[in-house]
Amino acid sequence: MARITSQRAYEDANELNLKRSVKVAELAQVIEFYPDAMRADVKPLVKYPDGNNYLSCPPILSVPVLCTFGSDGTPYCAEWRKGDIGLIVYLDRDSDGVLISGGESAPNTERVHSGDDAVLIGGVPTGRTGSTGGNNNSGT
Repeated sequence: MARITSQRAYEDANELNLKRSVKVAELAQVIEFYPDAMRADVKPLVKYPDGNNYLSCPPILSVPVLCTFGSDGTPYCAEWRKGDIGLIVYLDRDSDGVLISGGESAPNTERVHSGDDAVLIGGVPTGRTGSTGGNNNSGT
């Protein structure tokens, strides 16, 4: 009986560690926005555990910003401001080839769920005056 319990605890701990290692999405604050390139430098806002402490995440630089497109193909891209809060999504695989070519591409590296493949997808209202930060319509 004790063997089953210790085996289960080991499996549960391994599963938890695996889940902690996968990045999917998180809230981030815009540090700088580059409208000509439609990219932003962002700072993840939820600290991560390190032993008994919580540490700030490093910034993620040059994150592509999501745009929507009208039926005629016209892009509609939000103007972000320093301090705006948005959601970044970590793509499953290295997306550099697709972003460069605009078409189907094999990944250039084996990286998965990396900050190098984050995309800023939209503004998120916060308790700060009911906006996304400095701009009431960022990311929309």
